[in-house]
Amino acid sequence: MNALQLPHPGVQACRGRLEQRLNLGHAAKLLKIAPKTLRLAAEAGEIDSIHPLPDDRWIFDQPG
Repeated sequence: MNALQLPHPGVQACRGRLEQRLNLGHAAKLLKIAPKTLRLAAEAGEIDSIHPLPDDRWIFDQPG
């Protein structure tokens, strides 16, 4: 097997973190609330979230 076919350990770790993240719609569905309610709570700093760019989506950690 060629070295280019093996995923880098950093890629594996990143994949694991990404699988634990939810977008706004999925997080709202899991919490059984409207996406707008969740977004407003995130904007107010009441819920931890990531919003990397103004035109990008909100990202939430999946509960453990």
